[in-house]
Amino acid sequence: MKGQVVCVVGKTRSGKDSIAKVILKELGDRAALIKFADPCKRYVEEVYNLPHGAMELEEYRQSLIPGTNKTFLDLLKHSFSAYDSVDAMFWKHKTFRDITDAILFDKIVILSDIRHPSEANFVTQLSCPVTLVRVDRDGCELIEPDKHLKANWSMLTFNTKRLAAVHRYYNEGSLEQLESWVKSTLGCLQPTYII
Repeated sequence: MKGQVVCVVGKTRSGKDSIAKVILKELGDRAALIKFADPCKRYVEEVYNLPHGAMELEEYRQSLIPGTNKTFLDLLKHSFSAYDSVDAMFWKHKTFRDITDAILFDKIVILSDIRHPSEANFVTQLSCPVTLVRVDRDGCELIEPDKHLKANWSMLTFNTKRLAAVHRYYNEGSLEQLESWVKSTLGCLQPTYII
């Protein structure tokens, strides 16, 4: 494998997606933002005839499914857990292939939604350089608990085969600060060949 992976790990609303978008903007077509939840989100959009990308928007996720008292977010959460009894990896198979394909095409793959141990474990087994970014922000623990964050971070930092770098960012809310940090700290994301 020739590419690289950047894992942005943190709690809900800590700034993971903001960091990922800045990296993507800086690297352009050399990078690919891949999310483990995307196959499930695209499926829900297709079934309910929603615009592509609707499940990325809070207004859609919080809206009620026609004829029910449940939101699309409820459906997404249930969809992820519904397959666990049959195949816990059901929604992840396509994402794993997408990541592997992007790496083979020498892309810098940005992952910003590692939530489950199986996702973190997949990253630890990659044969390409992996850069880890932990993002923290005060108050995030009050939004939604992340029961796997600590274990995933430990697994990634201690078990990744080709760990290239580990960074930590304390998000204080300013987009300008975040952009400046990404550009100065992760500006080193150039094609890397670690033996």
